[in-house]
Amino acid sequence: PKDYSLQFFGFLRGPSENAFSKRKAFGYTTAAIQKSILDKKGNISLRYSDLFHTGKWRSTTTRESFRSESEGQWREPSLILTFSYRINENKSKRKQRARNNQQDFSEGGDGEGPIFN
Repeated sequence: PKDYSLQFFGFLRGPSENAFSKRKAFGYTTAAIQKSILDKKGNISLRYSDLFHTGKWRSTTTRESFRSESEGQWREPSLILTFSYRINENKSKRKQRARNNQQDFSEGGDGEGPIFN
C-alpha cells in the first residue's frame, strides 16, 4: 500500500565451543511497519522485537572441580510504537535520507538501533 514500509531483521549466532565451555546457537527476529503521514512530514511506526521468543542463550562451562550451566535472554520481546515529525525539511534532504536508509538496510545491521529512522 501507498506510503507504507515493512522491514524484517534477523540475527543468528551459531554454536561455539572452546576448551572450557560450549554455547548453543541462538537468534532473534524483529519486524516493523511504518506509515508516512501528514503530507510525508511525519511517520508512525510499530516494531515488534523477538517475534518468535528465540532470543535466549544457553551455555555450559566445565572445569575439573565444577560444571556450570547458564541461561539468559538477549532481550525481552517488546512492542514499540513511535511517532516522528520533520520540521523545516526540504525535499532534497528527504531524498538523500531515503537513499541513506536504503543503503543502510541493504548492508545489514546489528539490530541495536531502530529499524526505521
